[in-house]
Amino acid sequence: MIDDLKNKLFKYAGESNKHIREMSFILAFSGGVDSMVLAHMLIKLRQEFNFLLAFVHINHNANNMCKKMENIVYDFSKVNDVMLYVEEVFISTFENFESVARLKRYDIIKRIMDDNDIDHAFTAHHENDQLETIMMKIEDGSDWISKIGIRESLGRIRRPILYCSKKEILNYASNHNLVWIEDPTNKDISIRRNNLRLNKLPLLLEKYNFKSNILNIARRNLIRFNSSMHNIKSQKNKLILNYDDYSIVIDKIQLTRYSIEEMKLFLSHFILKLFKIKINNKKKSFWIEFSNFVNHAKSSSLFYLDNLVIANNRQELIVMKDFEKLNSHNKFQLKDSTQWHLTKFDIAKADVFESSINKNIMILPAETYRSGLVVRSWCKGDKMISYKSKETIILSDLFINNKLSIIDKMTQPVILNSKNEIIWVPGLLHGEISLSTSSTYQKIEWIK
Repeated sequence: MIDDLKNKLFKYAGESNKHIREMSFILAFSGGVDSMVLAHMLIKLRQEFNFLLAFVHINHNANNMCKKMENIVYDFSKVNDVMLYVEEVFISTFENFESVARLKRYDIIKRIMDDNDIDHAFTAHHENDQLETIMMKIEDGSDWISKIGIRESLGRIRRPILYCSKKEILNYASNHNLVWIEDPTNKDISIRRNNLRLNKLPLLLEKYNFKSNILNIARRNLIRFNSSMHNIKSQKNKLILNYDDYSIVIDKIQLTRYSIEEMKLFLSHFILKLFKIKINNKKKSFWIEFSNFVNHAKSSSLFYLDNLVIANNRQELIVMKDFEKLNSHNKFQLKDSTQWHLTKFDIAKADVFESSINKNIMILPAETYRSGLVVRSWCKGDKMISYKSKETIILSDLFINNKLSIIDKMTQPVILNSKNEIIWVPGLLHGEISLSTSSTYQKIEWIK
């Protein structure tokens, strides 16, 4: 086992373009046999390669053994001169303990890694954990992505003994006289995973080739996953038409060529990459609903994905962050350098009045400016008189004629004078203004 672990550490160092002596690792150390064995092997290898090693113990306060587990981890760390981080979490009895505990653990590990510039975190998941996970996904009728099961590498998390069996772990612990504490919650068969481990899996493992067949499902799906991700990444320029801090514009026609699972991979990958937002796990039914939205929803329909909103805009899908902020009817006094979403307005003096061909520029009497201008979002029913045609223009028609997307309409500024009349839709239309006898003028430019 330790030779396999040594090879894994060299592999992880190579992925980071570092020598193993430059690497830093932190182990999630519960005090159970799995993490105790991994901790013991890491200490032996640290003596040989002198990498930085730390432990983190998370006390879930779930039973009367939690403090004893914390103490055994503390003693082991102290004897072996390993930096130990201890954190406590409290989980409501009304919550899904296993799911919430896992999320809190990884949040804590990430924070410690970020604060201390640690390369990789290790967990002691093993082959039997993988078997249990795949079996539950099969029982649930999950998609093939979920049937990859536990991944050895995910972000900065590594699971170096994932392909070791429980029997190998117990043999190592016995041969090295290790002491550990068994978490009593592992015996609670009301927890689905425990019931599978204790009552179902032992019988299934007696069947010919059962173990290899289940593990091969995970391996095949991992190969399929890597191939799909390679294809999705290579198609980025075709799929993603534009993006900024607020939105990602996707070619809907290209996306409809993807399977439901590929849509899931595409969204999860690029939302994390471009927005730095991780999508929460969703059931298969959710992604079926999303596929139906992509293929059949009417234009302007909305689909909600966690805190994001996806708008169907003709042949585009627009993924929007901070939708409530975008959709709010902002209203500000217009001054020099006024910020509007990702744009701003610059104001300077102008010597003469001229009707600018450039609709991003408006020149108006200084007295109109001094009387007060307001910039706000478009509202349903807005209309104005065109400077050129003198006709009344309904803004919703103006937006349709200029093929504004949903997000463009949300972020489009509208300029009003002190009489609450719309005098300019920056970038689209100049409105009628009164020149009077003014001899001084202001030039307003919308900088996109």
